[in-house]
Amino acid sequence: MADKLRVLVASPLEPEHVEAVRAVDPRVEVLYEPDLLPRPRYPADHTGIRPELSEADLGRWRDLRARAHVSFDFDWLDPAAMPVNCPELRWVQATSAGIGQFARRTGLADGDLVLTTAAGVHAVPLAEFALTGVLHFVKGVPDLARWQARRHWERYTTRGLTGLRLVVVGLGGIGRQVVKVFSALGVEVVGVGRPGRTYDIPGLAGLWPFTEIDDALA
Repeated sequence: MADKLRVLVASPLEPEHVEAVRAVDPRVEVLYEPDLLPRPRYPADHTGIRPELSEADLGRWRDLRARAHVSFDFDWLDPAAMPVNCPELRWVQATSAGIGQFARRTGLADGDLVLTTAAGVHAVPLAEFALTGVLHFVKGVPDLARWQARRHWERYTTRGLTGLRLVVVGLGGIGRQVVKVFSALGVEVVGVGRPGRTYDIPGLAGLWPFTEIDDALA
């Protein structure tokens, strides 16, 4: 391997995060050409809009991926062919928590590349989003929005979360954080996990295997 560890940024990434990668170690060389990457639609969009590149720019991208030892995310142009198109590549760091189906579909699961996920990174924001969705309906936000649009104002009361029962399907990093957030608000949280597996999760009031998910939901 060369003196420099070449890290390819293969999906949209904010410049400040690219600089954080560069700052890790002087032996790291970051291969980052944002004009060759999909165009992000919003912050932290690692898919983006596929670019329409000239042959010259496609050649630049092919050269970058051929030099990489590590890739931040999969090649947007042809992920299944990374073992061939990226001969120096040893490791792909994905931006998603779950990549099993993708890796099997592209055949990368059967190769020699080390594939790692972003499991745990999304737990807090997605737990917050789950709470937002539940409060949206428990607090009657759609009705309030309709009233607001009609300029209709009157006293309004809603239900509370405390005492309600919530079923969380999947007890990985995201599911565990959801259990933590809702149980802290007085919600009875029941989890659905893998058959035969035990889970030590504070705040979990009950556990069902996936094979009995209908009973859990009932």
